[in-house]
Amino acid sequence: HVAMATASQRLALRAAAPVLRALDRRAADGVHRFVSISRHVAARVERAYAVPSAVVYPPVAPKMNGVATASDGPGGYLLYLGRLVEYKRVDLLVRAAERLQRRLVIAGEGPLRARLEAQAGPHCEFVGPVSEQRAGELLDNCSAYLFAREEDFGISLVEANAHGRPVVCYAKGRALETMVAGETGVFFDRQDVESVVAAVQECDRRTWHADRLPANATGFSAEAFREQFRKEIE
Repeated sequence: HVAMATASQRLALRAAAPVLRALDRRAADGVHRFVSISRHVAARVERAYAVPSAVVYPPVAPKMNGVATASDGPGGYLLYLGRLVEYKRVDLLVRAAERLQRRLVIAGEGPLRARLEAQAGPHCEFVGPVSEQRAGELLDNCSAYLFAREEDFGISLVEANAHGRPVVCYAKGRALETMVAGETGVFFDRQDVESVVAAVQECDRRTWHADRLPANATGFSAEAFREQFRKEIE
């Protein structure tokens, strides 16, 4: 991603962009059929290459231990799982947790960890990289999963639902295809602390139906992926 590059890398990328675009377009002309992981990506393919793209959602399943347990409920810990890089906007989650005085568990590693830890207060706990089993345990027992960035798909959002947990996420990109406002999660429209705080508070006020959250995730199962992809190949 250009957003993750250094200043010198960004300059080199911009200088090379016309040649790279021409090579990319030439390669794309030889593609018989495009298949995208979301309608969001399919729209980008059509803008770039002026051709339609089929959509096959990637497979999602619960983490290894895979059975949801009783949540801490409202007031329990919030959770973020993933890389600690600039474009993920984990800084918004850290600041929102401190504003709310709510425990936020941050699992993952990345170049921004030291900076985020310096910004954080007593309510944020950085646990570093975790195993699949530990990630499943964290998802099982959080009160909500937080995500502040637009993504092409966002597998972790669906994984949270698979563990019976609601999601608080930015209302852009693939989240609008996987999440249902008020049923599987709460959206916030702006990437600022106030919006994240308000969304977490709304999430706490709602009663989440334990069967509705995992049911949403079953639509993105490995079986569904295999069947849809098989049809596209045929």
